[in-house]
Amino acid sequence: MDAPDTRDRASSDGPSRHARLLATAGRMRAEAGPQELLETVAEGLLRPDPGVRLCLHLAAGDGTHVVAAVPVDSHGCDDAATTLHRAMSAGHTVVSETDGTQVATPLVVEGRTRGALVVHGASCPSPARIEDLELAAVLLAGAVMTVRRLEEQRDLDRVRSNFVARISHELRTPLTIISGFATTLGAQEDLLSVEQRHGMLDRIVTASVRLEHLVEEVLTLASVDLGHTIPDPVPCLVRDVLDLVVHDQGGEDRCTVTCAGDLRLTTDPVVARLVLGPIVENALEHGDRVELEGRATPTGVTVTVTDDGPGIPADLGDAIFERFVRGHDRSPGFGLGLSTAREVGATIGAVLSVVAHTTGARVAVDLPDLEDGSR
Repeated sequence: MDAPDTRDRASSDGPSRHARLLATAGRMRAEAGPQELLETVAEGLLRPDPGVRLCLHLAAGDGTHVVAAVPVDSHGCDDAATTLHRAMSAGHTVVSETDGTQVATPLVVEGRTRGALVVHGASCPSPARIEDLELAAVLLAGAVMTVRRLEEQRDLDRVRSNFVARISHELRTPLTIISGFATTLGAQEDLLSVEQRHGMLDRIVTASVRLEHLVEEVLTLASVDLGHTIPDPVPCLVRDVLDLVVHDQGGEDRCTVTCAGDLRLTTDPVVARLVLGPIVENALEHGDRVELEGRATPTGVTVTVTDDGPGIPADLGDAIFERFVRGHDRSPGFGLGLSTAREVGATIGAVLSVVAHTTGARVAVDLPDLEDGSR
């Protein structure tokens, strides 16, 4: 009598597997989360036996996290750490070295391992089962990345919508002031006193400066995005750079600069001013007094900008350097100033951070010395 075929009958049948693969792929919704995706693959393709656990691990930061499990209330998904890490490092399916009851298949997308699908069973699965597992990993890898890209697209659309709304408001305000007062001056100049004309002209100049500043923010950020900001490191005196930044912002009467006159740094002074300028401007806008301090570090120079204003909300922290993120105030602006400083600063290796401070806000800018021309 022939020996019984111990392979899984449904899994070993080629056409059946192909049909199940197509059917499962057709049921995977683009907007589904990891749990729904794993349940769809389990039901349609893998069809695990009772007692078998499926765990979906996705890379996050420096490690991986279990984002879905079948059954949902599965416990012990983290007990396959060794098998999981071996599979992700090797880039192919790995069976546990102890009893073979754990099988991990990496999720590979665009040549990078993004996670792994792990099966916990009572016995070593058949080759046909392992083939099913590898097909399931391919489906999940594609689906998970599709979901993430859809989420990123939604976030991008939301940012664009907010930007369009904000730029419409911020640009309309100075334009309305300029247009309104210019029209009044042109139509009623003979009826206005000298003081009234001067007052209107002052308002026009102020609105024009504000408009120029807003446009400059957008153009600077666009220049960074396009890679047009190319630094030219030269030896410079840090005190001179800080004094110029204060002068650029018109803050001579409200700013105090503390820095050794002979403190030198090899960097691009123009780019450094573009980095420090928005930070000092922000400090002057929210505080009455601003302190700039430059001090040497083992790798370069750290500049701190401290104001006596309301401070940066604790729930924001370093997120204040993201585009369109603003504090809780209602002052005009796109929320691009500090993000522009960070992104421009990256071209010279500058690192921006919020420093805990008892009163007001304190921002630190770590500027590396670029004497070797690197960044």
